Amino acid sequence: MKVRARETTEAAVVGAITGALRRPRVLVLGRYDAEGRLRHVGTTTEVSPAAARQLAAHLTPAAPGAHPWQGARFSPGWGRGGEVFT
Repeated sequence: MKVRARETTEAAVVGAITGALRRPRVLVLGRYDAEGRLRHVGTTTEVSPAAARQLAAHLTPAAPGAHPWQGARFSPGWGRGGEVFT
């Protein structure tokens, strides 16, 4: 028998995306910790074209130099990484 485990959690912030603002492919999710720092909590699977169109209407780029994750690299799965970039 093959069993797949799946973890879920709530994320308050879409901290970054792969793809373009008009066609996001994968969302990099974050949540603020108790000290107010934005922490990476995981990524989504690739979003469907319909979901990407809906998301694109709500995404805005960060101001230059203002994003706490600027230049950061993230692991592809939930629960990996979690570094704070401030």
